[in-house]
Amino acid sequence: MDIRNYTRFWPFVFSGVDPEGRSFGVLVLQGSFEIVPGGMLKLEKTQPEIMLADVYHESVNTSSLRVENALAPYKHRADIHINAVAHAPGGWPCPSWTVGARIGKLDRRLRVTGPRQWIRNGNEYRITDPEPCSSVPIRYEQAFGGVYQDAWGNQTTCEENPLGKGFIPKGQTPTDISIDAPQIEEVDTPIIDLKPDYRPVGLGPIPGGWTPRRTFAGTYDEQWRQERWPNLPVDFDYKFYNSAHPQLIYPGFLNGTEQIVLENLSATGHIDFRLPGYEIGLVAMLESGSRAIAPMFLDTLMIDVPDNRVLLTWRGVFSKRRLIRALEVGMAVPGGKTRG
Repeated sequence: MDIRNYTRFWPFVFSGVDPEGRSFGVLVLQGSFEIVPGGMLKLEKTQPEIMLADVYHESVNTSSLRVENALAPYKHRADIHINAVAHAPGGWPCPSWTVGARIGKLDRRLRVTGPRQWIRNGNEYRITDPEPCSSVPIRYEQAFGGVYQDAWGNQTTCEENPLGKGFIPKGQTPTDISIDAPQIEEVDTPIIDLKPDYRPVGLGPIPGGWTPRRTFAGTYDEQWRQERWPNLPVDFDYKFYNSAHPQLIYPGFLNGTEQIVLENLSATGHIDFRLPGYEIGLVAMLESGSRAIAPMFLDTLMIDVPDNRVLLTWRGVFSKRRLIRALEVGMAVPGGKTRG
């Protein structure tokens, strides 16, 4: 099967399988753009090949995801991933402040704080006032979560965020003199008490092994091994492929013209820009001589503020029930010519 690519991006084609074992084709395009504050994203001259492996902030599985690979066969809604550092307004150290990200219809706000701890006083713990600071990385390491170890060395992991801090399982009484408290929290749900279960918050992608994402993967038990392997479980849900924080899963797909506004997520304090409005189309040229149109959806937006870079990912799914001679993928640029 030939790939006739009339876009400025590297295409990647692979096969997906639905829960009934039926194979379908997937074509992915990923574009890299420079952030132009106050303007429209600028296409980078050199385009990277498709991201085939996850990129972590530091070591694999001991640090949070920075960029997720582009190999999801299908997403039912768009993911918003943001890598950023919270900067105090004006650059002056302060105990806490609010950061925000507005992407089209979606508005997300978080509060960050300086370092703080729970200090034991008898049998109770009180949280200290946060120390003034000028920056906080927005990573899950700074959010609620982590691994709790009791006095006998038994460990309990926060399934929603194994990398965070402040997690104490229900029914457990810690004995530590001090416990690090999270530095990222919901604006409307401040972290005050030690024992309640808070929801981990962040802006980056969530690995497939964490909940709630993992709950959509289905049940891989003995019945699955005996009756369905190697097909997906009956209770597999395609929501599994959405890797954004649940509050950063967009209500539908992006149309590619959204306005982006970031507050206190850079040293400048305020960044706004617009997506470039590219339109991508995919046509399958069949061996019979006919054509089949397959929609291409903009389903992943990755904003990397420190790198001043945005990755846009378009994904198209096509049937393999009829023989395909070639795939043609083209693009239309606002104010420019259609290619393909």
